[in-house]
Amino acid sequence: MELTKSWAAQVAERHGRGRVVLELSADRRAWFVNVGDTVTLTVPHIPTPGGTRGLSTRHGVVESIVKTYSGPEPGAILRVVVESSNAAEAYRPYAPSAKVASKAGSTVTLATNEYSKTGRDADYFSAGDRVVVHNEGDYLTRESKTIVSIAGDVVTLDSPVSLTVGAYTAMDYDDWPSGTSDQQEGAAFIADSAHEFSDGDEGHRYV
Repeated sequence: MELTKSWAAQVAERHGRGRVVLELSADRRAWFVNVGDTVTLTVPHIPTPGGTRGLSTRHGVVESIVKTYSGPEPGAILRVVVESSNAAEAYRPYAPSAKVASKAGSTVTLATNEYSKTGRDADYFSAGDRVVVHNEGDYLTRESKTIVSIAGDVVTLDSPVSLTVGAYTAMDYDDWPSGTSDQQEGAAFIADSAHEFSDGDEGHRYV
């Protein structure tokens, strides 16, 4: 059961990320590539969703491949999935959370990997995000803040945090109406002030 849960979590994590799918022609060296392999791509001039052109040293996963062993141009046609290189963009479909390890005035230091396996939990937040800092199990302690800047695990907020950091103090997205348009477009979370589901909440809203 635990193994199944782990696989399910990995599938949900993978397909929730921002990604680009490329269909590329390659020479005979691609005969040694198989579905599922990770490849490094440098493709100049190709359009990207960011409005720029070109990919440089970006990793992708081979989703399918057709190998041609004869004819005028032996080689292969590969379908490659290129994951987003921006962690916040890649995981935006999920509302991020972080554990607050300590605070000092308007800065909080987050636990590095309370929720993530790679990178930092802070990577999934962005400057300008509306967040709440609160003690687990006591949402009345909530303090609404706006992120000013992020440096490593240290997050600077727009005003000092007054609550006492407890055994588990969390930083999450603020309620739906208070979130930025970017937050509202990319992630779903609960709207009411009690932070609980109600009949009026759409089924896809969650924290």
